Amino acid sequence: MPTLKANHRQILAATAINGKQTRYRIEGVPGLWLYVGKNDTRSWYARYQVGSGKHRRERWYWIGDAKAMGLAAASKLAHDVRNKSTVEARDPHAERADKRSDTLTFGVLFNEWYERHAKPKLARVGDDHALYKYHLEADFARRLVADIRRTEIGKLRDDLAKSSGPMGSKNVIILINRVFNWGVDEGLIEFNPGARLRKAGQSKPRERVLSADEIRTFWRHWPQWS
Repeated sequence: MPTLKANHRQILAATAINGKQTRYRIEGVPGLWLYVGKNDTRSWYARYQVGSGKHRRERWYWIGDAKAMGLAAASKLAHDVRNKSTVEARDPHAERADKRSDTLTFGVLFNEWYERHAKPKLARVGDDHALYKYHLEADFARRLVADIRRTEIGKLRDDLAKSSGPMGSKNVIILINRVFNWGVDEGLIEFNPGARLRKAGQSKPRERVLSADEIRTFWRHWPQWS
C-alpha cells in the first residue's frame, strides 16, 4: 500500500491513484490510514485486528471525514482504537454497532453507504440516490433497521411493482440489498433482512419428475435423438 508522511502538505496532496479509491498508510502513526476516493472524498480509518490464529480478523474503523478532522485528532483516535483492541481486548467496531442498533434507521445507513462507499466507488451513484429520494426517503428510510422485517421488504417490492413496474421495483430492491450488505460488511448491522428475496416478476423454476412410462419412452427413442 502507498505511504504518506505524517504532514499536512502530503496528506492534502494525496489523490486517488488511477481514479480508484486508494488507501494510504500514514508513516509513523500505527494503525492510521487515509482513504481517498475518485471524487476527492477523504476519510480517516483505524486498522486493527481481533482474535488470534485462524480466528484473527482485520477490522477497519471509520474515524471521520479527513476534510473536517486534522491529522493530530485522527492520530489520537487511531491510537485509542488500537489501544482498546490490543490492551483491553475489545472490538471498537462491534461496540459501535451495538450502541447504534437501537437508533440506526435505514436513512442513516443509506447516507453512510452513500458517502463512504457509493460516491467514491460507484459509477451509477446518481441513479441510486434518485431511487432513494423518490421511493424510500419519505417512509422506508425512517424505519429502524432493527425493526425491518423480510415480509415488509417483500410488501414494498410488490407495491412498487404495481406503481412503478417490475423493473422499477427490482432496482429499488437491489439498492436496499446493496445498502444492507454494506452495513453487514462494515459491522454496522448483524444481517440483511432482504437477502435472496425474489425480485418482482421473477418466477420460481418449475420442477417436474418424469413418470416411469415417460422414462421408458425416453430410452426407447434415445438412439433417434443421439
